[in-house]
Amino acid sequence: MAGYVKMKPMKAVIVDDEFENIVQLRNLLAKYCKKMEVIGEATDASKGAAMIIERQPDLVFLDIQMPNESGFDMLSSLGDYEFKVIFITGYDEYAIQAIRCSALDYLLKPIETSELIAAVLKAEKKIKKSHITLQIDNLLDIVAHPNKEDHKIALPVAKGHRFINPYEILYLQSSNNYTNFKMADKETILISKGLYKFEEVVAGFGLIRCHASYIVNPKYISKFSKAITGFELLLINGDRIPVTTMYMTIVNETLGLIK
Repeated sequence: MAGYVKMKPMKAVIVDDEFENIVQLRNLLAKYCKKMEVIGEATDASKGAAMIIERQPDLVFLDIQMPNESGFDMLSSLGDYEFKVIFITGYDEYAIQAIRCSALDYLLKPIETSELIAAVLKAEKKIKKSHITLQIDNLLDIVAHPNKEDHKIALPVAKGHRFINPYEILYLQSSNNYTNFKMADKETILISKGLYKFEEVVAGFGLIRCHASYIVNPKYISKFSKAITGFELLLINGDRIPVTTMYMTIVNETLGLIK
């Protein structure tokens, strides 16, 4: 049913200044936490912040002590964020500060497998809860409108919800921890939630991911071509949307270029 989709694997980013620690954690997650997909790794806070903004993870494993900028400093630089955080520290004294920063959890180095599994399970419950809230809003609208053409998507705004026709969305664009909904009538709606929050909801109406920062409506594509900076989609309103290698197959299949 459109708008009510089983949750995909959790996406995680690891930020730790010691690469061997990243490798160890990645291996532990691969072995013991099958629902976790590591989509990025960074060895300093500035690179970590940029990666988080670009890739929109559900969960961040964050080292506290790093050169130049601590894990706490990195979070402060991001402002409001929706991803969950598991702090990683070699010093027990940081645990209280981590809790005060509203961290989901913290792990002491060297990481114990049982503690890692428990922290990831806790994260999964928190993330599922936030996904379900948005899904319920959209499921209620689906029930109220049996004809798919009448469905509306519920967007959380300051004073409640804004309901929009998903077929009138040109594309969604990530903007840090916000999402811009670009509409066919030239309106732009800024929502204070990450792009990944809406991917499953709009997929039910045919919209596809073409880039880490873009989800596009195929019905408004007028051209797919190679540009100087790579492949791109030209929309009927003149906007150009980049396409990365990761999403090339789904774009080609959607446009009927692969049979």
